[in-house]
Order: sequence, then structure tokens, then C-alpha cells
Amino acid sequence: MLAFIAGIWSGAAIRPVPALYRSHPQSIGNPETAHILSTNIGVLLLSACGLFTFGFTSIVTLLVSGLFAGVVIGACYHNGMSLSVILWLTLPHSIELAGLWLGSSIGLIGYRLGCGLFNQHRRHEPVLRIDCALLFKVLLISLAITIIAACIEGEITVKRIAGQYV
Repeated sequence: MLAFIAGIWSGAAIRPVPALYRSHPQSIGNPETAHILSTNIGVLLLSACGLFTFGFTSIVTLLVSGLFAGVVIGACYHNGMSLSVILWLTLPHSIELAGLWLGSSIGLIGYRLGCGLFNQHRRHEPVLRIDCALLFKVLLISLAITIIAACIEGEITVKRIAGQYV
């Protein structure tokens, strides 16, 4: 949340896109759904790999994603886009964020594991046990959510909604 707020605050420094790109939106190009899907799945798996990196990749992924979302929303708002337009452009991405948060929850278990392993000799407590079947189910659910979000983003947001405002 702090990264998101910092992104909104720093989005004020971003200047509007030059008129050249506004008059020729095809020069920017629209990402394909497959490209969006591969990027989102890569971020999801990187975040879930926090299980093996003691939560480090999950924390970094959450911070960068929050900062990036805040910068985009802040730049749009500070450059004159209305809040209703920003809401319609970002609302479909809430599904994507839910998948990322589920993947990050898997990775943050790695942080808990690391704390348990390093503190085991001090407290003489058993090591945290992980239900691998549950983690696999959560990973599959987050992958399904990410696939749905990429289809919405690629087919609806980019092709239909964003073309009206950009």
C-alpha cells in the first residue's frame, strides 16, 4: 500500500504524452493477449517463487507492482484524466491483482519458513509444516485468475475501452 501511495505521489512528475502519439495511436501498438498472458504468468510465478527465496521475490514483486500501479494512476489523474475514466480503465485489473496476491501469499509462506528455520534452535519448536496439496491448489487458482485477467485485459481493456480514451 505504501508503494502504491508513493507511486500516485510520484505520478505527478510524469508529463503528458506528446500530441504526435495521441494523433497516431497505432504507432504505440497494442500488446497481444498472449504477450500480456505470458508477462502476467511470469510475474505470478516469480512471486510464488518466494517460497524458495524466503519471501524475497514476493515482497519485491508486491512493491514494484504497487509502485507501478500508483505511478500509472497518479500520472493519469495529474494529467487531466477524470476519476471515472481511470476507474473504468483500471477496474478490470483488480482481477489480475487478486491473482498476484494469491501467488504472493504462496511466496510469503517462504518468509515464515525461513523465520522458523533460523529460530528453531532458540525456541525448540517444530518446523512449520506445509500442506503441498493446498499450495498447489492455490497456485492453480491464481493461474486461472491470471489467465482470465489477461483475456479481459487483452481483449476488452486494450482493444475496446482504452481506444476511446487514448
